[in-house]
Amino acid sequence: MILEIAWFALLLSNMLLLASCLFRRTPSQIHTISHTMKSVRCSSSCNDQSVYKLPRIYYPNKVSLGISSPIVEADVVHYLLNVMRLKDNAEVRIFNHCDGEFVAQLVAEPPFRSKRRYLQDLYFLPLHHLRQPISNESIPISVTLFLPIIKKDRLKLMVEKLTELGVHRFVPLITQNTNADFIEEKKVWESLQKILIQASEQCERLDIPKLYKPVSIPSLLKNHSNVTNDSPLHLATFKNNIDHFIICQERSLTVPTLLQCLSNLRSDLVKLSKPHIHLGIVVGPEGGFAPKELLDMSYLANPHFVSLGSNVLRSETATIVASSIVSAVLQDLKC
Repeated sequence: MILEIAWFALLLSNMLLLASCLFRRTPSQIHTISHTMKSVRCSSSCNDQSVYKLPRIYYPNKVSLGISSPIVEADVVHYLLNVMRLKDNAEVRIFNHCDGEFVAQLVAEPPFRSKRRYLQDLYFLPLHHLRQPISNESIPISVTLFLPIIKKDRLKLMVEKLTELGVHRFVPLITQNTNADFIEEKKVWESLQKILIQASEQCERLDIPKLYKPVSIPSLLKNHSNVTNDSPLHLATFKNNIDHFIICQERSLTVPTLLQCLSNLRSDLVKLSKPHIHLGIVVGPEGGFAPKELLDMSYLANPHFVSLGSNVLRSETATIVASSIVSAVLQDLKC
């Protein structure tokens, strides 16, 4: 009995000592200790490949370690809570091209057990840096694709796959055979911008490709957008800074293949003194380019007319084939 009382007294004294140590600290110190413990736990888990199975979310605002960042996009909140069904303190990955990629904790105030869920009450708390931000120097050659405007479903598929292949900029191109029924429809381009983000999240890119206002071939020669100022499209205006145009021409036996063209350009791309080189890929719509359009494009800066083979390809197939070949060659140049 005496031994039991002594043991209980010793346990109680230890508990009181621990409580006194905690209560002597300020709330900020306690938060710092908590964040440090989470960071240590996260850093050890980040060495495991399982971290790359965490949901990956694009966060366009400034991200800093240990500083909570509010989630204000309703579709992101819906995805995290209703699709992924994440709970409080769940870990995710957040990224942008300026700050890099982080492992972050999902924090709710009030906690998720509360029935009231407001957008401003959800936060990302970055715990660990996974990847450093990218710089222009790390992308010496960027690819701009002049999109053929085709049917909506195939246009969406094309944009998704080209994002996965590493295209940096998309410029919709208006031609004689363009299906232009939806050019002024704001919802179509907003949908494409969402696809750019979703495809970048899926393929582990840090940057989101940029989508510009549609241009025509004459306006491209004059370096201004074809869309009027009162257009409902909230897209940036493309300024022609392309160093080399690769123009895909079907049914032509007199032009070199794309691979031959890139082999000839290889030394030129390496020797160019510019710190950043812009390569443009131009693919025609259904029905191809009109003869006058081909003639007009011959006046672009450094035009290279190429063939993608003897078969006539759909527009979305041609863009994917051309981008795949260019991506492979550029990757070889980096090595």
